[in-house]
Amino acid sequence: MSSSFMSIFSVEPQTLAILASLESQLIEVDTSEGLDSPDWVPLTPADGIELKDLWLVEWESNVNQALFLMDSQHSAKIWNDRDSEFLPNIKRLKEPLCRNLANLILIELSAFQAYWPRKKGETKFRGLFFSDGPLERFLEKTSKSFNLPDSTGRQFREKMKSIQHDLFYSGKIPPTTEFQDWRLGGLGVGISYPFWDGLFEPGRMPENEAVIFRGISSLGTGITLFRKFDPSKKNEVLAGGGGLITLGQERTFPRDFFRNPELISVSAAKLEVMIQEVILQNPAGKEILKDILTSLGQVIQFLTSQCESFRNSVNLLTISQERLKAKLRG
Repeated sequence: MSSSFMSIFSVEPQTLAILASLESQLIEVDTSEGLDSPDWVPLTPADGIELKDLWLVEWESNVNQALFLMDSQHSAKIWNDRDSEFLPNIKRLKEPLCRNLANLILIELSAFQAYWPRKKGETKFRGLFFSDGPLERFLEKTSKSFNLPDSTGRQFREKMKSIQHDLFYSGKIPPTTEFQDWRLGGLGVGISYPFWDGLFEPGRMPENEAVIFRGISSLGTGITLFRKFDPSKKNEVLAGGGGLITLGQERTFPRDFFRNPELISVSAAKLEVMIQEVILQNPAGKEILKDILTSLGQVIQFLTSQCESFRNSVNLLTISQERLKAKLRG
């Protein structure tokens, strides 16, 4: 696997800090301006704000611990929009040379559509999603700050929702019954993965690595560690669906990730948007896509060799592979 191939998906601690800061700011905007809550959840607006605030404290703690351990200078952290460290980083992303990175951050931010606080001891999820108005305005503002068209973030979000829906429809995958009333559908379910109790076990990782895993996973489904890409670095972090094409080469996700089609489909949706909006805009884009298809074929082969519980995920990845082949021919 060449560095030129995977470097497109690789993000440094400072980049993760920008993404985390934008997500934190989005949550705060939604808490102050958002009015929507699922009709089927018996929450008053005050209840929703309280749950969001409780969730945000734990989320920021997890993310900041991970950033601290990853950054040798210990300067990467969640910033507010007025912090002196935040503004230069945003300005840097306006530069043409950083266009791919700006798109990668925006893809991840656009997928961060909702959050799922759950009170201790509860067995039911409480789905709290971002109100459409504040979310769309924040994506528009962020797109403009990256010198991208205002509609870029919203279009990324709509494309990912459409791709995820198409994958499930083509694969004839039944929705998970536990989430059957969720208005956001499969994309929302998949994006909520980092906050599911019981699936967030890093196994036998060293303690510091487990803290990093938990923190970066909290930034979005499919953002993951990959340790074989560059031996000179302690940890690589892959975003934009890049982690999906490393399955079988390294244990980048908990094993249960492979068994859940919502999680696989969200990563596949991110990957397809990343290919369409970033990679294929590169003069060498089709050659890079060929490498991605080769790796995706290896992932499918690996999962096929595993137990039957991976069957739905294999089906989804095979459909995703055919969709990407069509882009190569196009």
